[in-house]
Amino acid sequence: TARYRLHPGATGAGAADLSGTIGASVDLLGPEGWTGHVTSTGPVAFTGTTAAITVGIDFARVTAVEHAFAQETGVPLGPGNVVVTPTVRVRGSVGGAPVRTSYAPALTFQLSSSEFSLASASPTAGGGGEQLDPSASGSGDRLVEVPATLPVLGIPLRVGAARTLALLGMLLSLVAGLAVLGWLERRRRMDEPTRIRASHGHSLVSVSSSPALDAPLVVDVETFGGLVRLAERFDCVILDLGHGAGHTYYVECGATVYRYGLEPGDEALPGPSDDPGPPGDLTYHVKALRSVS
Repeated sequence: TARYRLHPGATGAGAADLSGTIGASVDLLGPEGWTGHVTSTGPVAFTGTTAAITVGIDFARVTAVEHAFAQETGVPLGPGNVVVTPTVRVRGSVGGAPVRTSYAPALTFQLSSSEFSLASASPTAGGGGEQLDPSASGSGDRLVEVPATLPVLGIPLRVGAARTLALLGMLLSLVAGLAVLGWLERRRRMDEPTRIRASHGHSLVSVSSSPALDAPLVVDVETFGGLVRLAERFDCVILDLGHGAGHTYYVECGATVYRYGLEPGDEALPGPSDDPGPPGDLTYHVKALRSVS
């Protein structure tokens, strides 16, 4: 009887879910590698980590195989070996690791005209007892899933959380972009004094009268940005005078007043007339300038 047993491991590899088949064959081996089949058993299905099968050796069949050898070669077989080979095929899993393997240890008997005995595996070993308990070891790979992580600011973050964080970042960026577009659109619709107050309100100081009326020298600045650069250069505030015609802005530096905008009472240059006049006529708009001494 051939018995098979699978040991999951000395340290305990977990539950085993196995099934397979076990069978056996008996062959007669002659010189020069000649082989004659004697008999076979199985295969028989089994479930679990153990299996067994009984193998019978019919010596009448062995004698018949010997005669077949003599007929084929013209010489008697002489001393030969009877080899019993149980074959186990196993499939399933052990501790979550897939298992698919086979095991076929050979059990060899020496046969002569007067004796049938267990052969020794090596010349120095006696009795061949080592063949009665053969063993083999193997290993399997188990697939273990672990959460994938990404380092974010030195902190490992799961990929799922990183994706959620990325989506939130994209959403926040979209909201911020829409807010900037809305702010730009509101600024586009503002008049100039409102835009100036929104951007430079912290630098404006409201006044009730024009400092240019008594200034020895008044310099008109073409843009409000130029007035801002002057205020930054001289480290002073910008004076804001509101009046019926709009706003006028000033920067005082010693005896000089830098101005942007129209003075109260000044009239803006008239726009093009709806009546273009006679062909070839040109209309000039002249604004009187007063020297302040």
